[in-house]
Order: sequence, then C-alpha cells, then structure tokens
Amino acid sequence: MNRFVLTLAVAALGILPQGCFTGVESTPRIGNAELRKQNASEPTAERLYLADVATEGLERWERGKEFMVEDKKAMLNFSTGGGSVELEPGDVIEFEGAEAAVAPTGEATDLVFRKKGSGERLVYRVNAPLEELKRRDVTEVPFTVELGVAERLRSRLVGNTYYIMTPRWLDGELKSATRLKYIPVRIVNVVAGNSDFPVRVVFEPLDDALRGHGNYSVYMSVGNGRRATRNFEHLFSLTDPREKYAQIEDNVWRAIVEGRLVKGMTRDYVRLSIGSPKDVIRGHDYSSTYERWEYDGGVFLIFRDGVLEEYRK
Repeated sequence: MNRFVLTLAVAALGILPQGCFTGVESTPRIGNAELRKQNASEPTAERLYLADVATEGLERWERGKEFMVEDKKAMLNFSTGGGSVELEPGDVIEFEGAEAAVAPTGEATDLVFRKKGSGERLVYRVNAPLEELKRRDVTEVPFTVELGVAERLRSRLVGNTYYIMTPRWLDGELKSATRLKYIPVRIVNVVAGNSDFPVRVVFEPLDDALRGHGNYSVYMSVGNGRRATRNFEHLFSLTDPREKYAQIEDNVWRAIVEGRLVKGMTRDYVRLSIGSPKDVIRGHDYSSTYERWEYDGGVFLIFRDGVLEEYRK
C-alpha cells in the first residue's frame, strides 16, 4: 500500500484530524440532500401499477364503510352522547353518515360511526365545513385503518410474483429483520396495516437461501398524500433488477443482494448494496482522486479513482 493509501486509512480511522490528509486537498462535505436529488421523469410502470388504489375521500364514502381501530387512543377522538363506549385495538367501526355542525371555531362536520357488533354511536368532529371535506382527496380518522384498501389490494396482488427492492422486512412475529433484496417474492396476502401505512403485504421469498423459512411482510402506503412514502414503487419491481445490471459478475451481484461489500466495487455497485451515504468527503493527491463515504453507525468507505479500496462496516 503506497503512502497515499496509508494516509487515507489513518485518517479514516480518526487518528488524524479531519482535513489533514498529507499531500491531499479536501473539499467541503456534500450533504445527503444533494446526494439524493432526483430528476423529474415520466412515471415508472411501478408507480402507475396501483395508481388507482388509494384511501378514499369523504365524497366516496358509503354507509357501512369499515375502519379498524389501531390504538385505544382512537376513543379520544369520539364523542358518544353520554354513552360508555370503549374501543380496543382490532375493533371495527362502520361509517353511518356525515352531518354539518357548528363548533366554537366555526363550521364543522360530524362523522358518525357505529361500533360493529354493538351498534353504539360514535361521533368524530372535524373542524371543516362538510362541502370542504368532500373536496379533499383524503379524510383521516386518527388511530384507525380503512379496511377497504387492504381488500382492494388483495384482489390485485395475491398470487403474483414481484421483485422486492428493500431488505428490511418483518418476520412472522412482526419483528424487524434484514434479509435480501432484488429477489423474487410471491404475494400471499394483504392485511390491514396501521394509520401511517394502511396495508401490510405478506410474501413468500422465492430465493433458495430463504425457501421454507416462512413468510415475511412489509408495510406499504398508497395514494399520493403526505404519508405516501412507502408505495408499491418504493418496495417492489415488476421486472428482475438483475437484467439492468447484466455486466455485474455473479459473485458481486450476490453480495449486492445480501447487502455486503466487496473491494473493487464501483460507487454505483455500493449504492445498490447498502444505499447512498450520509456524507461524502472528496479530495485528491498528485495522481489519484479519493472519496470517503460516511454512513450512520460509524460506517465509512474509501474509494480511490472510483473503486472501493477500504471500508469499515
């Protein structure tokens, strides 16, 4: 290892103060926002795939529409007219209708529900006029999940095979598990999720390393609202990602699938494997350029002339 690489390795381990690379000019840090700029482009096939499935606005709500209670705190949103109604996680409430009301702050709307099984009346007041609510794309009932979304997605997804794009799954006990990505999975069920992600997609991995290990799942959002951060296009691909990277050697591709690093990887390969860094420091000496990529947890990588040379993970 020549003097340049030794200098980088020492600096990367924190022995030298940052920016004191002997014979190396350093540049300011590049923030994560800069690294993740996305150019406007035509919608992908994945984005369009479920574009017609979303949580529904009040204008489309029909009598009997069901919501599942996610948290006991849901009861704090409702008035009962003097009754002693209780709501527990898993209880279902049914929409009965919407009524114009008046609140201290002005016009309001009362959304009326009945607890399924008991028929007890529950009223959720929204501080907005009824006509305004009907114009909104989404009307939320806090700490509940609209059951119709899971039903609509179940008929569209179950039995189909897709390629999962994230390694962060939930196991059978709903505990977080880091597994594989870019592998085929078969959808076996779609169930209600939570108030942030209205559905949980259950799948069977079709990779040999995980066959027979049971089913896994991921939470998924729908629609175009502010919470639509884990839609279908963020989690799945309709086509095999391997086809886009036919030039990558099989052993390197397997490392990417497993989230591992291999010396000699390019920057693009590293992004495929472990994602984009939190920060980048760039510099050069008389013959080479270098980059130090930093991730959470003290993980760092050092590239020389665009090729991964050292890392601590």
